[in-house]
Amino acid sequence: MDLPDGQSVTPTEMLAERKRGADGSIDKYKGRFVVRGDKQTYLVDYTEVWAPVVRYTTLRVFLAYYISKRMTIEQTDVTTAFLNGDVEENIYIRQPLGYERGDAPKVCRLRKALYGLKQAARAWYNKLKDTLEEMGFDPCPEDP
Repeated sequence: MDLPDGQSVTPTEMLAERKRGADGSIDKYKGRFVVRGDKQTYLVDYTEVWAPVVRYTTLRVFLAYYISKRMTIEQTDVTTAFLNGDVEENIYIRQPLGYERGDAPKVCRLRKALYGLKQAARAWYNKLKDTLEEMGFDPCPEDP
């Protein structure tokens, strides 16, 4: 799309690295397209960045409860979690090199969070909270 009047373009970077195996040989190449969150402007590009984390005492209570009941505890990791969050603000970036479509001055409007955005953690938290609420889970009022 064309850049709307009064909007700014948030810079991006492509980070690339080589992952090495145990013997020191190159195992694989990894790349990550990131937004330069340090260039974002408060109240223009984002408003809130706060995302809750579990209190240490709450974690200890749950662990003690599970141990007392001889239950097993499993952990999961959501790969590319931040990329699943929906962005509420209007953030525009230049088209990534090699993926251009249309004219050169066209920009992309972010609908999903990218690594580096100041509000990426909050966007992921909101997505997770909404998904858990759809599944019938309710947040604890003492430790949401």
